[in-house]
Amino acid sequence: MFNLISSLKVGAALVAAVWIWQRIMLYNHRRKIKRDSGCLPAAKFPDWDPLFGIGFTYHMVTEDILDFQIMKNTADCLEKYGNTFTSKAMGFNFIWTCEPENIKAVLSTQFDQFNNQGRSVGAEDFLGKGIFVSDGEHWQKSRALVRPNFARDQITDLVSVEERFQTLISLLPKDGSTVDLLPFMFDFTMDTSTHFLFGDSVKSLEANAHERSIGHHGQENLDEFSAAWDYAQNDMLSRFVLGPLRYVYKEKKAARCIKLVQDHVEKYVDEAIRYNSQVRAAGGDEKKEPEERYIFLRALAKQTQDRRMLRDELLNILVAGRDTTASLLSNMLHTMANRPDIWTKLKNEVAFLQGRIPTYEDIRNMKYMRWCINESLRLHTVLALVGKEASIDTTLPRGGGPDHKAPIFVAKGTFIAYSFLALHRRKDLFGEDAHEFKPERWETLRPGWNYLPFNGGPRICVGQQYALTEAQYVLIRFLQTFSAIESRDPEPWSIGNRMTTCPKNGVQVSLRC
Repeated sequence: MFNLISSLKVGAALVAAVWIWQRIMLYNHRRKIKRDSGCLPAAKFPDWDPLFGIGFTYHMVTEDILDFQIMKNTADCLEKYGNTFTSKAMGFNFIWTCEPENIKAVLSTQFDQFNNQGRSVGAEDFLGKGIFVSDGEHWQKSRALVRPNFARDQITDLVSVEERFQTLISLLPKDGSTVDLLPFMFDFTMDTSTHFLFGDSVKSLEANAHERSIGHHGQENLDEFSAAWDYAQNDMLSRFVLGPLRYVYKEKKAARCIKLVQDHVEKYVDEAIRYNSQVRAAGGDEKKEPEERYIFLRALAKQTQDRRMLRDELLNILVAGRDTTASLLSNMLHTMANRPDIWTKLKNEVAFLQGRIPTYEDIRNMKYMRWCINESLRLHTVLALVGKEASIDTTLPRGGGPDHKAPIFVAKGTFIAYSFLALHRRKDLFGEDAHEFKPERWETLRPGWNYLPFNGGPRICVGQQYALTEAQYVLIRFLQTFSAIESRDPEPWSIGNRMTTCPKNGVQVSLRC
């Protein structure tokens, strides 16, 4: 017995000694990094609980956790405590920043030192291991699969967009009565995105028409898909916000909705694989014939027949393509309704078309429209807050010391949250009128890393040209179709409760032909 106790004591002492030695080595390693890089401490959030960050967590989500005040609160904190500050949140280390040099380091110059682990854990149940949530070798495979299919000069199918636009217009009141355009924009982009990706629109506009007292029939299954998609996406968003607490948050309805969406997409995957097999069996080549309509999924299925990979990539692209374009359209329409001067200038710019449908060349040549799109993506940036996790002990170039210009140390496992909302509204970068919608600033503005509406570096959004072309086309057609748009919302623009930035109160307007 005595020998056993002695052995346990010796073993415990050895374990303690090893642990202490490891801590000393880690301390010395980190001290060397700080010394060699000239690191200084960053500003800290004044939390009454520096161990777990309960005070900071409470501050960030004092509003309804799904009301997305966390986006605005982050921007407010960055304005108050400096462009880079540190905090604890739920026991984890965070660095919050809107410093271009830090964002550039995370997204580009130190790309391999940061990962998407936090994002993938929150999204993997729904989106799998697609291009926007994966890391490392898997992400490289995803990018190699997806990116070439967005490299076409005329990626957006304007004919199908026009077809969906005509459906949209048929559902909107034209007598000056009040309508919220926000849900229409999300239904519209769901339809155009699924048509582009799958080759077949889910027809969300018609499916949801009965909810707006219009009355369509035979769309029950499609309506079920749209509703399931929104529920699954909101669940994913909740899990992002909950952070580590996501592991105790499980909802059966969300699981059912995720399965419904994934099963629906897998049917299109199977159809694409079967179609390509039939083409090969019939002696056709693997290249698309000039007269054949381009279908994104069929192009992907020529490169791989991995059903899970195809499904995951489609889900990732759909969640990005649908929401970014819908939010951009909603924000622009909100601005146009509240700024008659902007509406008039845009009407004058599209007048040369004399009512005809715009071509790609027409869209590219509309300078003021492009300025307005850029300004909307700056002031109402679609991606408000994004994060990464440090894979190793490293540094960031700015944020330390009294002047916040010295490098700062970043311990492995620290979460880096960078706010594009705060970055794009910095007065030292965009002038004292940074909080105003002023398209004319883009006549001379060349912002570089100060302006990142579609992320940056190797992980820049592969579908940004698709989103921009579609948004500009739809806005041009709105300007051609309606003689006037008037705001029916007395409240100013504020951030809404979706994954992407859009008006909290919707887009309450009246329209007249």
